[in-house]
Amino acid sequence: MKKIDLGLNVDLPYLEVIKSGKFSYGEFLSGYGADDDIYKFGDFSSLDSNRKEPLGVSIGAGIPWKKNTIHLKADWHAGLSEYSRLIVPLIEDGTGEPTEVNFNEELRSVLNFGLGLEIFLNDQMNLFASFGTDFSPLKTNANIFDLVGDPETDINITADFMHYGLGLDFKFTRAEITVGTTYSSARDTFDRPVDLPDPGDGPIIPGNEDPSELGLTRWRFIVGLEFPIFGYDVNFK
Repeated sequence: MKKIDLGLNVDLPYLEVIKSGKFSYGEFLSGYGADDDIYKFGDFSSLDSNRKEPLGVSIGAGIPWKKNTIHLKADWHAGLSEYSRLIVPLIEDGTGEPTEVNFNEELRSVLNFGLGLEIFLNDQMNLFASFGTDFSPLKTNANIFDLVGDPETDINITADFMHYGLGLDFKFTRAEITVGTTYSSARDTFDRPVDLPDPGDGPIIPGNEDPSELGLTRWRFIVGLEFPIFGYDVNFK
């Protein structure tokens, strides 16, 4: 438009053509005693599988202000009712009840947003800054689950990330160089299936209900180079 740039992106639901999966499983636990030690192994192929991806819609805007630009974004993804990603047979070990693996997934609807600033410093240099949310949609995760303490309970890390970005763009006569970094952080708690005490404190205590806290941080760095060759812009990052 005349005074604003608008963008729209639509993520369509996943269309699965081949529905076949594999599952390998091994569980080994020793130290409790002969009656409690565990040895289980399973290797399956040609299993019924299913994969679903929710509908997503993202909208964005670039708003010029003098020689600067303000960027806004909103990103929505629909939820998914609980479904089975993979149908896994019961795993027998010959010593007790078979192990049932519920490879299920359930997602909640999430709305993320982002803000970016493109600040004009001079004819040779621009400053970029950004902030964005990354809320977890996981209610039940088919990829991380607890088979030691309670096979019916997953141990999802449903951390909500916050992303911060900062960078500089340098313009030269025959090239353009971009340098920048992004910092992401999140904290989450989860139940520990087994408490491992210090040596000499006594036997291992299964099923400790005290949660553990997990802090996640990540830095990413980018260096980009753009220069023309035969009238075309070539980019390296």
